[in-house]
Amino acid sequence: MLQQLGLPLALVALCVTSGADSARSQAAAEAGPSQSVAHPAPATLQGQILNPTALEWWTSDGNNATEDHLLKWLNAATTSVGPLQDAIGGLYGYPTDLVEIGGVMYGVDATRRQLYTLNTSTGLVTPVGAPFSTNWANVHGLAWDDAGQRLFAIDLVRKQILRIAPTTGVVTTVGFSTLAGLTGLRSLAYRASDDRLYAVDFNSGQLLRVHPTTGAIVQSVAMAPNPGARVEELAFHGGRLYGTNGLLSAGFLTAGQLIEIDPDSGAWTALGGVLNDCSAHSLVVKGIPETFEWSQLSGPGVASFVNPHALDTQVSFSAPGVYALRLTVFTLSGPVDDVVEVISDACPGDPNKVLPGACGCGVADLDSDGDGALDCFDGCPADPAKLEPGACGCGVADLDSDGDATPDCLDGCPLDPAKLEPGLCGCGAPDVDDDGDGVVNCLEQCPADPLKLDPGACGCGVADVDSDGDGALDCLESCPNDPLKLEPGLCGCGVSEADSDLDGLVDCLDNCPALSNPTQDDGDGDTVGDACDNCPLHPNATQLDCDGDLAGDVCEIESGAELDLNFNGVPDSCEGPSGTPFCFGDGTGAACPCSNPGAAGRGCANSTGVGSRLVNLGGVSCALDDALLSASDLPLNRPGIFYMGTEMKNGGAGAPFGAGLRCLSGQLKRFGVQNSGASGSMQRAGIVALSNGLITPGSNWYFQVWHRDSLAGCSKQFNLSNGWWITFTP
Repeated sequence: MLQQLGLPLALVALCVTSGADSARSQAAAEAGPSQSVAHPAPATLQGQILNPTALEWWTSDGNNATEDHLLKWLNAATTSVGPLQDAIGGLYGYPTDLVEIGGVMYGVDATRRQLYTLNTSTGLVTPVGAPFSTNWANVHGLAWDDAGQRLFAIDLVRKQILRIAPTTGVVTTVGFSTLAGLTGLRSLAYRASDDRLYAVDFNSGQLLRVHPTTGAIVQSVAMAPNPGARVEELAFHGGRLYGTNGLLSAGFLTAGQLIEIDPDSGAWTALGGVLNDCSAHSLVVKGIPETFEWSQLSGPGVASFVNPHALDTQVSFSAPGVYALRLTVFTLSGPVDDVVEVISDACPGDPNKVLPGACGCGVADLDSDGDGALDCFDGCPADPAKLEPGACGCGVADLDSDGDATPDCLDGCPLDPAKLEPGLCGCGAPDVDDDGDGVVNCLEQCPADPLKLDPGACGCGVADVDSDGDGALDCLESCPNDPLKLEPGLCGCGVSEADSDLDGLVDCLDNCPALSNPTQDDGDGDTVGDACDNCPLHPNATQLDCDGDLAGDVCEIESGAELDLNFNGVPDSCEGPSGTPFCFGDGTGAACPCSNPGAAGRGCANSTGVGSRLVNLGGVSCALDDALLSASDLPLNRPGIFYMGTEMKNGGAGAPFGAGLRCLSGQLKRFGVQNSGASGSMQRAGIVALSNGLITPGSNWYFQVWHRDSLAGCSKQFNLSNGWWITFTP
């Protein structure tokens, strides 16, 4: 770093003193000893932070006895170094800020207009280059960008951000008077994470973010009130923003205190005590005590800390058991932690148990026979096959080999689940009459057929009957219910083999059974012959003809004789109304906000020149959910949404909204965001389901499309379509 800056070799010795704190050990977490407490009593934790960082910060200058001195605060103890003077005794009595660069402490004296380096152990000042031009007569607030090797400052009189070369003291400007109007700027700090300078104007109470290349203010935040004090200087440390809060008496600085500032909200918090008898013009943060927090790592319940930010806090447990509690210490190099085990013991008098378990405190949860039942619940603790003595006693299996609910030791037929004694047929042969014909199964040839004892002509289970009375038993013919057929033939059982049109083809195979057509021509391949097809050029196996004019629906739609705007295959003339348009931006409703009337029947004109148009290409049935909302003439590739409401706005005339007219009011429901794409259009189907029960039969709903748009000559960034009114049917 020193070689990169081109610093004189005489300054190298200064690094040893200024950077001495870098060798200290990193803080560590010590969660304390493991412990056991009787549940539900709380445990008292004994956490520690090993090698904690002390609160240490430096400022200048002092008042009275420490006038022109560097003041060092370390855990409420203050030491002074000084007076600050050069090798020939020249005092540097107004050090407006200090900043550490590569282990070397730099300062600026506003009165002398001079950049200098400082030996922080002796107070020896070494000027860097010549004094600044008289143009820069009130330079304050140093800030260092280590990555960009940039040293910044503020000239309070000129309202100007400056850059100063650390090796020569040469001053250049950043922007031009970009801080005009701000009269209380003495502070400056740089944060690398957002590449911004930060400053406080104590007269207006604003925390400013400044662009380091242009000097422009990019954001300002009002700080929390600070009566009787003012922020003199800023510094970032570990990514956090700190400041010296100069305390005033009769308008003069008399004391200082370190504060931490939230850069986003402007809120601030005082750290440590007050450093009395000083004018805290500068700030160098050397050390900030680590923060810490207790948390639960594991355990059977919830560990509740009285104060998770206290090292010796108490903790209680919602359930007994073993808990792992973690103490996390947040250091500059990242969080470090340690874990302690705490037992919330529900059996404090039982050295073998923490929880009562199944058997309770003082009784071991043993399973001596390994049968999955604890001894305290096992009627046969030495018999792995039994929990109770049962019918045969412990040690003797209550087996029921045949599963008849009688143990083998009491069963005369232990392998026959149907019998306890041999009976008429013996073990393994049930004494049953399955078919209820009065003869036990073992004594008949058809035990499952109550109508037969012997198989007969058709066999057991098949009746020797002739259902159709054609003289052939059912089991010996293929069409037992057709008195005219014994075999299915070409058309199958129950279907006549007639040829009604005498064209040589039986009716069941004829594609025009009532009209003779021996060639069976079927040009459109819809299984209906051309001779009897109401639309022979287009497949229409259903032969739908909704208006009964003998011309198929498909042909009328394809020829243009009928419209089918919702593409459901049914001519629109055969369907009910799809809704009513309203709220037009064509001059018939409210006036368009940007003097941008659209074409007739549309919304106010958008960047397409005509205005977007909303129609319903589908139906209005709730059960079919067949409405198809379609928006056209939208700007290409822009987001938009369909939405619906319970009322018309202004009786259907609409009201100005964005660059268009808002047509809906009352209860509103928005559907998901869509994109108009390359076609400049969007469609939304399934609106009944998407309404989550709002759309019901008989209800009236009004629809509109909102979409993004940039219209020349209009500051609004969105527009809307016309409205569409639908009364929904079942």
